[in-house]
Amino acid sequence: MFMYSICPTFLTLLFGCLTVRNIHQGRQVVPVVVGENNRSARRTNSQLLRILTIQVIIIVIATLPYSLVRFYISITGNIVKDGVQIAKENLVLQTFNSTTYFAHSSGFYLYTLLGSVFRKEVVKIITRHFPHFHRRRNQVSIANQNN
Repeated sequence: MFMYSICPTFLTLLFGCLTVRNIHQGRQVVPVVVGENNRSARRTNSQLLRILTIQVIIIVIATLPYSLVRFYISITGNIVKDGVQIAKENLVLQTFNSTTYFAHSSGFYLYTLLGSVFRKEVVKIITRHFPHFHRRRNQVSIANQNN
């Protein structure tokens, strides 16, 4: 339960807070011009904090039930159970096991859907490495016709 549920949540919080602190310290070293850059920095910070908070909540929701079921099964391991009870426990275990995959894959989708800065960088990477996916805009020129 500790290694699978509590540890990832704690590490995500720890490294997220360290990332935010590092961003703030980096901005103190490099002077920021008041205006658009300052607003952009605040917007990026708020997006990062929002995504971090949502990601921690998703990790807790997706992994804690599985850990609790595993804990319950280990506590009741010495109790004699019939086939139906074992089947019920296995069904619940496998159901919650499938939700844990969502915790591991949610980061990319959160950053892509909620973070406009991250989304722009993903588009840049895709268009740089796969130029045939880049949509070229049609250019229309209007020629003067003197009739």
